[in-house]
Amino acid sequence: MNKAFGKKGLKLCTALMAVVLVFTGCGSKGGSDSSSKELSSIEGRYTIDPETPAWKLDKKEETTDLTWYVNADWWNTDFGKDLVTKKIKEDLNINIKFIKGDDTKLNTIFAGGEMPDLLTVLDSNSPVVQKASTWALPLNDLADKYDPYFNKVAAKDTMNWFQLADGKTYGYPNYSNTQNDYDSGNIPAKTAFVIRKDVYEAIGKPTIGTPEEFKSAMQQIKKQFPEMMPFGFNSIGKGTGSLGDVLQDFIGVPMETENGEFYNRNLDEDYLTWLKTLNEVYRNGDISDDSFADDGTAFEEKVKSGKYATMLLDGTPQQSGNLQIFMTANPGKEYIAIDGPQSTVGHEPTLNQSGITGWMISFITKKAKDPAKAIQVYTYLLSEEGQKLMNYGVEGETYKVNEAGKIEFLPEIKD
Repeated sequence: MNKAFGKKGLKLCTALMAVVLVFTGCGSKGGSDSSSKELSSIEGRYTIDPETPAWKLDKKEETTDLTWYVNADWWNTDFGKDLVTKKIKEDLNINIKFIKGDDTKLNTIFAGGEMPDLLTVLDSNSPVVQKASTWALPLNDLADKYDPYFNKVAAKDTMNWFQLADGKTYGYPNYSNTQNDYDSGNIPAKTAFVIRKDVYEAIGKPTIGTPEEFKSAMQQIKKQFPEMMPFGFNSIGKGTGSLGDVLQDFIGVPMETENGEFYNRNLDEDYLTWLKTLNEVYRNGDISDDSFADDGTAFEEKVKSGKYATMLLDGTPQQSGNLQIFMTANPGKEYIAIDGPQSTVGHEPTLNQSGITGWMISFITKKAKDPAKAIQVYTYLLSEEGQKLMNYGVEGETYKVNEAGKIEFLPEIKD
């Protein structure tokens, strides 16, 4: 949850950690563990108040160190270096040490390794999640004992959807949307064609919508910025990175025929035209061989250092920290979103988003050294204050509230 809880999408310019956490639905099945951890006392630290988030009441003076395992080896483990996480660190008086890994490391943890304070997995249907009652603390109980304000900011439908057979909810998901969220029109896309601002200005702010315009822009970038890679895309791995269904969505390739029958998007002429364009760009030396071999970590390092002049970037919330790191170190060179490649046959983009189950799901483990502080993290990120922070940044530094009471990004952020 460096890509933490949030109700609206992030803005690339502020590189926030946003996701959506509103659900509807029914409970999941899961076992129950009769041996529950006795929750530690907070006597002397603060007195709970249903009307006030506990992080505002907590008098604990020493900084709380939390370890947070994320089962994704591409995870950005930085904390406290960007504007947003610095604010979280200050408000909650915490340090978070992120640990990343894969299924092998996750299995090692459950086989007897050192359990972290918090743990995030990607598959909400996995056995680990279904057996959460054996190793995680119920959010319901944590809220009742340490932070009843959590019940005000956590979506009831979300809690119900992930409820296990014992009637309790152990994990809270990120990046998930209900039908109401989609109907509201407030769901941002997670895919963007981005270009470094300095590069965009240097080549005359061209449109890059057609294959010819795209090829021309790549040639201009190569000529003026020979040390850079003109075009990049998400790590290929065992799939297609952002050059498969992501590109298809970006140019609006249909999902089905007009009669509602299966449509092979991979053979769509519009899509094939763009693949041929990319092949030509590659043969011209404007796409690096490394882009096809880089794993997620290598790709992220290049994003952090601004090696790509342009990118078709999928999962903008997941890349927010890397974009922020580059922007902070290189003012005026930050990545900005532009229209980018467009359909050659007039289709509108059909950018997708997550459904009700969401993406990642995070838990507070029974080994949490300070479960009170851990649930405060959840409450903070779900609260209006946390939502503003992750969607807009810090007031006075990235945005202001105008006379009408509306939030406006500051000129340097909008630009």
